[in-house]
Amino acid sequence: MRWDTQQTGPLATIDIDHTNVIIPRYLPKLFKARGLDSSGNTSDIYPSWSTMGTGGNFSASNGTMTIFTPTVLGSGAVKATDGSVTGSANVNVINMAWNDFFNIWIDAGLYGALGI
Repeated sequence: MRWDTQQTGPLATIDIDHTNVIIPRYLPKLFKARGLDSSGNTSDIYPSWSTMGTGGNFSASNGTMTIFTPTVLGSGAVKATDGSVTGSANVNVINMAWNDFFNIWIDAGLYGALGI
């Protein structure tokens, strides 16, 4: 349900909050999608989530948000699709030992270096 009075056109694009992200394998990552019409106005969407070129599990999907836990190393994409419109975010799933993860966290902060 929309709370504003802005008239929106048909869905033109889906924008995912992360465009290029590095994710350690088995570390959950939140993705959010936003639908836009051709004028850039927000459009309601209820996307389905999938991957291309990598693999993992989606959990806690709630419409425009999902948590993705990668299980396959390598580059690929997380995709949100509503009807015939798809948006994607490039992901690179890396193998990282937990001690390396905590070293990065101490140096740059949990949300800094990994883009989490």
